[in-house]
Amino acid sequence: MGVSRCLVALVTAVALTLVVPPGEAAEAMARTDLTVRSGSFAKSGPLVRAEFRVGAQRAEAPPSRATLGLRDGARWIGLAVVRVPRIGTGRVRTVRAEGTVASVRAGTYTVVACADRPGRVAERAEGNNCRDLGRVRVGTSLCDRPGCAPIDHPSGSVFDYTDRTGTYWAHEPNDAINGPFAVLIWLHGCAQGSSSAVRVAVDRYDEHYVTIAPDGADGACWKPGELGDAGVARILRTIESVVAHFDVRSDRIVLGGYSIGGVLAYRTAFYHARLIAGVIAVNAAPFRRSESRPASSLAAARWRFPVLHLAHDADKQFPLTKVRSEVRRVRRAGHSIGFMHLPGTHYDLQTQPHIKRHAVEPGMAHGWTSP
Repeated sequence: MGVSRCLVALVTAVALTLVVPPGEAAEAMARTDLTVRSGSFAKSGPLVRAEFRVGAQRAEAPPSRATLGLRDGARWIGLAVVRVPRIGTGRVRTVRAEGTVASVRAGTYTVVACADRPGRVAERAEGNNCRDLGRVRVGTSLCDRPGCAPIDHPSGSVFDYTDRTGTYWAHEPNDAINGPFAVLIWLHGCAQGSSSAVRVAVDRYDEHYVTIAPDGADGACWKPGELGDAGVARILRTIESVVAHFDVRSDRIVLGGYSIGGVLAYRTAFYHARLIAGVIAVNAAPFRRSESRPASSLAAARWRFPVLHLAHDADKQFPLTKVRSEVRRVRRAGHSIGFMHLPGTHYDLQTQPHIKRHAVEPGMAHGWTSP
């Protein structure tokens, strides 16, 4: 009986050796297991923003990527991909991601957060990376073709209009150039208003672009990190509106702004880069007051859009030395940046003409296009 048991054990050991090469079983046991422990999301207009916790079990997890998306049956619609740093054994990291559903057809979808969705980390188990965060209703947009819902408006002067996305002040030049217009969305600084700020950026030199400035923060400050009407969601709705009502090129939408408006332009472009042809920023910074970490903003950009940035030497709100440092970091990430600094403070008699002459005019003359 004892001999039989020994023979069985020997045969079993030999079989296992043939099936699993030496070391692989131990390696598999040592692999990490990435899961999404919990999470939530919120939707404002076309913007979906989620926060979820990614955990590593059994072993340390190397740097990876997490994904936010929508599921409709077997169909997957990716909204955002974010980098996740190394996670220690038994530890978790909070991940924040945001994306737009502006181009998603109307319907009800499941919002899903996934750890290592690209599958680059060798894990003990590969089928438990995702977690459903809830259901979301995606409504119909105004329409998705340029000029599909035209409005009566004058040419050559500033006018206002209101649709279901909000109120706008806009200017379409009365030029002799044929073909669709480019777009400049201009965002004012704190304590200013769109009705007056839009006039700084209108096309008076035949660059053939529509200027538009949205409501949402008149007399106050834009709030780049918030989900509501004073943040990124408001800019996405502006894009939806200008595309619907004007004969424009959707691949030539430029974001521009002064002070906190320039910060919001940067933040929107980083997180929704494929919608943006370029950024024009005046007396602002790529990261300061954006409520987003520099590494997160740079990692979110799906393409390296170009930038024209104008600073002033004595600007105390956005000091030149700090702005230079941030601009260098953006340039090192692969963005093409035209950077200029001139004598002046954050706002004085020199600043106003500088915005048009040294920022808006040369920026729009580049003819930037998005992918």
